[in-house]
Amino acid sequence: MNPVYITSVGAFLPNAPVDNAHIEQVLGQVRGAPSRLRERVLAQNGIRSRHYALDECGRTTHLNEELAALAIRDALARRKLRPDELEMLACGTTQGDVPVPGFSSMVHGRLGGTALEIVSASGVCCSGMAALLSAFRAVGSGQRRNAVACGSEMVSRTFQATKFEEKGTLEDGAAGFRAFDADFLRWMLSDGAGAVVLENKPRPEGLSLRVEWIELVSHAHERPVCMYSGIVDKDKPQAGNTWLDYPTIGDAYRTGMMKLRQDTRLLPEVVKLGVEEYLRLVRNARVRTEEIDHVLCHYSSHFFKGEIVKLLEKAGVMIPEEKWFSNLYTKGNTGGPLQEGRRHSPDGPRIREVSGGLREAQGGRLRRRTRVGGHAGRGPTPDLDIHRRTTATIAGRGKRAARNRQLSAHRDRRQPRRNS
Repeated sequence: MNPVYITSVGAFLPNAPVDNAHIEQVLGQVRGAPSRLRERVLAQNGIRSRHYALDECGRTTHLNEELAALAIRDALARRKLRPDELEMLACGTTQGDVPVPGFSSMVHGRLGGTALEIVSASGVCCSGMAALLSAFRAVGSGQRRNAVACGSEMVSRTFQATKFEEKGTLEDGAAGFRAFDADFLRWMLSDGAGAVVLENKPRPEGLSLRVEWIELVSHAHERPVCMYSGIVDKDKPQAGNTWLDYPTIGDAYRTGMMKLRQDTRLLPEVVKLGVEEYLRLVRNARVRTEEIDHVLCHYSSHFFKGEIVKLLEKAGVMIPEEKWFSNLYTKGNTGGPLQEGRRHSPDGPRIREVSGGLREAQGGRLRRRTRVGGHAGRGPTPDLDIHRRTTATIAGRGKRAARNRQLSAHRDRRQPRRNS
């Protein structure tokens, strides 16, 4: 594998931030009444503001493909690259603007540039990480000199009040699904996009991050579906019970199956699974907690952070919380996007977050970057892909960690290490 470097990060968050008091002004009130669930969910998730690609009247201001293209242009501009200099484009999202063609095709058409390789990844929160993994492998294999990976979400249209005016004919029925699991997400998710530029060599000026490994693991063989849409019974997928099997799309819509849902009863197990994957990486020495300077854990709710911390402390692998960073509280839960987090003053470190686990710093030193524990609770993460329970982890290490590995390899040659 050839060296791969993140040489630039970009982001786009649509419109002005929307605080908790004005969410229903944008999304609308169902049947003209304030939601009884809103305050309860917001109190648990801790989100204070978010962004919607909707105006104050609920009209769409941006397509999902536009969010992605604008984030990519931001990343390219920071690297002083043009779209026609790209060799690969990998994009991930939960739901594109149209069923067909693939999301990357639409983004490529919007972005312009030249003929290039494209990859479209879907799968809720892991979509951005899956796109990043594809780009990482393309550059690492030597097939491409550079690539852009992008994650983008535009879910606000799904949660407009007009979509919830009528209760689905199968909602809260014995063979159907819970209305709560759809309404819950109205107060959890929002819009945004992020992008990173990958290259086979560091940028001439400024800091580049070397990506050493990315791990993406599916647990679909043993875990039930948690986040879903377009199916009557998610636990028994079969011919006849998907939205395309109904006589018309309108018939499918009236059942309520087209709403995006998350089986909230499964969320405690999602958190536990993410921590178990992290512990596996620690046991295999992929992650060394004592070397970690910054932790970017993609959790969907402040409530789940507490659960993650409890499990890590119980296992004895907790990293001090002062090393943790999340932009959940001010940018919202955008799921799959690789999203910019924060900037410090020009004289101090400048730090950006990628919600899959990367940071860029200038004026400071990052010895190691790692993504811990994964996503906990949403159906972009890139971490626990709630659609089919996937865990993604990414880490990059600096010179000190590289020396540690060399010393460890030398010791291994002298004395074989026992399997844990």
